[in-house]
Amino acid sequence: MKIQKATSIPIVVATMLLLLAPALFAQDIPAEVLPRTLYEGELNGVMTHTAQINEVGTWAFYLGTGDSTELAVVLPNGGRLEHQFEDSFGNFFFFELDRPGELTIEFAPAPESFGGFYAFVLAPAVDLEIDAWNAVELQPAPVDGSPETILGVGIYRIVPPEDGLVELEIPEERYEFNLRIGGPDSVSLQYDPWGGSVESSGINMRFAAERDGEYGVIVILDNEERDPASEIAISVSTSELVLDTPEPIFFGESVVGEVTPGSATVEGRLARPYYYDGIEGEEIAVILESIDFDAYLIIRTPSGEIVTDDDGAYERNSLAILTLPESGPYEIFASSFSGSSTGAFSIQVGSPQEIEGYIADVAGDWGWDEFEDPPDTFAGEDRVTDVTTLIPGAGAGVTLNEDGSIYRGAYVAVFDLVIDEVTSVQIDLTSNEIDTYLTVEDPSGVELSDDDGGDGTDSRLLIPNAFPGVYRIYAGSYGGNSTGPVSVDVFEYVSGPRALDAPAIGLALDRPLSGEIDASSPVYNGQLAEVYEFELSSRMSIAVAMISDDFDTYLYVEGPAGTTTSDDDGGEFTNSRWVLENANPGVYRIYATSFGGKAQGRFELTVEEEL
Repeated sequence: MKIQKATSIPIVVATMLLLLAPALFAQDIPAEVLPRTLYEGELNGVMTHTAQINEVGTWAFYLGTGDSTELAVVLPNGGRLEHQFEDSFGNFFFFELDRPGELTIEFAPAPESFGGFYAFVLAPAVDLEIDAWNAVELQPAPVDGSPETILGVGIYRIVPPEDGLVELEIPEERYEFNLRIGGPDSVSLQYDPWGGSVESSGINMRFAAERDGEYGVIVILDNEERDPASEIAISVSTSELVLDTPEPIFFGESVVGEVTPGSATVEGRLARPYYYDGIEGEEIAVILESIDFDAYLIIRTPSGEIVTDDDGAYERNSLAILTLPESGPYEIFASSFSGSSTGAFSIQVGSPQEIEGYIADVAGDWGWDEFEDPPDTFAGEDRVTDVTTLIPGAGAGVTLNEDGSIYRGAYVAVFDLVIDEVTSVQIDLTSNEIDTYLTVEDPSGVELSDDDGGDGTDSRLLIPNAFPGVYRIYAGSYGGNSTGPVSVDVFEYVSGPRALDAPAIGLALDRPLSGEIDASSPVYNGQLAEVYEFELSSRMSIAVAMISDDFDTYLYVEGPAGTTTSDDDGGEFTNSRWVLENANPGVYRIYATSFGGKAQGRFELTVEEEL
């Protein structure tokens, strides 16, 4: 599940000031404010300010706020303008000033909001020409309360065509600038200097203009050694927006994807779209991980409610835990905090207990005192002493030992899984002696890992639609210092909705039912299956028979106590027949599938008393 890349990205601590959330240095803003000055303060009720403006033309407010905020501006000609900002940092309001004079400005919490802080700048706005380079000059902007700090600030307006992809490019050192973009369709994007390609030193931001209207850009030069009145060049280009098709994501699978410039958008953000068919009352956890960008997770329920998370997992990764309020498709968007960053990611839907346990593993939260060393020790420098080749459907048993391979300081056995065509694979790492830990590196260099995704302390990764290539497998132990026998097994499976959650068809004694397995059937244990239930009111011996002329049948039967048994060819030829003597009263759940799990076709199922 964990996604990593070897690329090292430098970390630069930027002075956000106006863009802080929440404001760390908030103070009272004076009644009389100056244009081209950065202000931060507490929004307690209606806050009234005045500003003397000596220049006519297009002006703009940029506002960062902790909650929905209403703005009213009385112009020198007596006209009154009103605007409501949302609780975000992409808030721009443009207005025309036809004469110099005094502005009266009122900020107030919107109805049913709590106020909190507000940070703003009032400055002239410059229109940027589309599909052209624009030479612009930043304006010196002091920071109120810190007059010795003067930053270069520019506010710009873009009016792009509707439903187009807009790209901004600034050929400057990426770590010297802070940028925000806002628009009429709730766009609120922040430039992330650590997102996207580290090979480019320049600044690139992309967003989707999903509605007609004015989009704002604020640029802050965050380098005190440069002249705040520096001239910079900004390129604005537009292209056709080509959207990704949403892909299904199924419970327990680790999906590797990539946000690209042509990815779909949600709330103006570049995002990779997925959907999960959920059931009312189901408890799920969704984790989004990336080493390429600060992950941002967006989930839209069938009724349209939005759930978001930024850093709820660990470091810059996202986690959402939900009890699903309704049945239906849940849209899941893998995006970045900046909204414009691109790169690889891993996303999984699973049980809250499993994913929270995984987060505790990777975050180092094992429960011992933070000043003590972990219980396992560093095994040594990395080395590969032997590699075993596997193909789907194969497995191998090996022994971890101190003379074998070492990966990231842990004793491991190394395998190369060769996949010749696109298929979904399940990789199991099991042991009767040690707590296993599984790491898989795909052909593109993205890593997935798992601790206890299998039974007990065994590891399991489900990789849907794995593309051809060589997958390097590192079979190790939790903590990395254990030795002993382990087994790696690779199975092909069918990706689909869980049969465990699927509604069951009722069966009655001695009444055969005909059924059919097709591509839309739910999946049980990686196999296409149809689901049935029958209830015994008294103890008796029973037999469940499955016959088919289309495929080799296979049965799973789960009893009232939750124990599951199976049968392959207990009937004639390749047909299945499962027998239980003195079966207890209760509900029995049947998963009717095929040997290998991929076959489709018709079958007949019967429950009868075994005499």
